[in-house]
Amino acid sequence: MAGAAGPVTVAFATLGCKLNQYDTTELEALLQARGFRTVPFEESAQIYVINTCTVTARADYSDRQAIRRAAARNPRAIVVVTGCYAQTNPEAVAGIAGVDLVLGTPDRHALPDLLGNLKKRVRPLVQVSDVFGRRETGTMPAIPLQRFAPGYTRAFVKVQDGCQHRCSFCIVPFARGGSRSRPIEGVVEQVEGLVAAGYVEVVLTGVDLGHYGWDLAPRLSLATLVRRLLDVPGLARLRLSSILPAYFTEELIETVVGAPGSAATSTFRSRRGRIGSCARCDGRTTRACTGRSSSASPRRSPTSGWAQT
Repeated sequence: MAGAAGPVTVAFATLGCKLNQYDTTELEALLQARGFRTVPFEESAQIYVINTCTVTARADYSDRQAIRRAAARNPRAIVVVTGCYAQTNPEAVAGIAGVDLVLGTPDRHALPDLLGNLKKRVRPLVQVSDVFGRRETGTMPAIPLQRFAPGYTRAFVKVQDGCQHRCSFCIVPFARGGSRSRPIEGVVEQVEGLVAAGYVEVVLTGVDLGHYGWDLAPRLSLATLVRRLLDVPGLARLRLSSILPAYFTEELIETVVGAPGSAATSTFRSRRGRIGSCARCDGRTTRACTGRSSSASPRRSPTSGWAQT
């Protein structure tokens, strides 16, 4: 998109998790494909996009600070707020001076079209859809990114979004909706493209990564996805961003232990006897437990293979 003096400039601010960082990268790619030019958030831009977090009250406070900084930096700029805070409390976001567009988490991919006719507004446009609305299986929207920041050899791939759990302290399901997985073929194709583009390390990310594939038909597992990706030629490292201990099923452990070059192999083998007979698990045999805190999570050497971060 070009203005009278050249491409329209857009600046991004991302608050919160790695998944938010990936979502921002998607938005940046979508806008660049339409001719927008990205500039640092600290510079004066014609459009500001703030991708928010809402896991704590402190996060909400940081969101509001970022929004106000953008509005103050260029009072004539279009200010767009999306992400989890925008989804869960759109009224509060719309009430912040300078905001022009509030986009919910299911609506962010509509941003390029909405910016085409968007002008500075007295009252912001609010487009926030129901995260629990009806959806088809395997239709998690995703942009198959092939480029990240210059100079990086590590790429992130979003394979899952949302959460099926309803923990009393957690707002994430109301910000992201129920668990949704990307079809496995699309993930494999994206990773192959990333490797061809020169990325030697891929990090799989999601809100509830261990739940990957449970909503697909036929149902798949994270272990199935890991096995497929380990077969991609040229992929030196595969990492899992974060995963609950309960998702370390027998299948996933076998996949990790059998991965070429995996530094987790000796770790898991040495703790094998604890699986299914741990006092912390009350004798349950359907989950894998190391019997230690998460600080003992397996790491890997710089050689090729599997890792958990």
